Amino acid sequence: MKTIKPGVSFVVKVQLPLATNGPESVLIYNKNRSIEHVEDGTETVAAVRTVLGDSKKAYFYANLNKDKYIILGERAPDQNW
Repeated sequence: MKTIKPGVSFVVKVQLPLATNGPESVLIYNKNRSIEHVEDGTETVAAVRTVLGDSKKAYFYANLNKDKYIILGERAPDQNW
């Protein structure tokens, strides 16, 4: 599995659940899932919904900061994974 270093750009999928019975959340992960994060903060979910519009998923360029938090950048072209 490839290790991602802070400051190096990579692509992540940002995905809302197709159906949910609990609190809303956002799943963020890279192609090989070496980076995977579930975000359930109300403000974050609302912001993601605004960016995604009617879509349930989109791809973004991202990097890790020095504390290894995922920092989303610009929207990336659709991927086939």
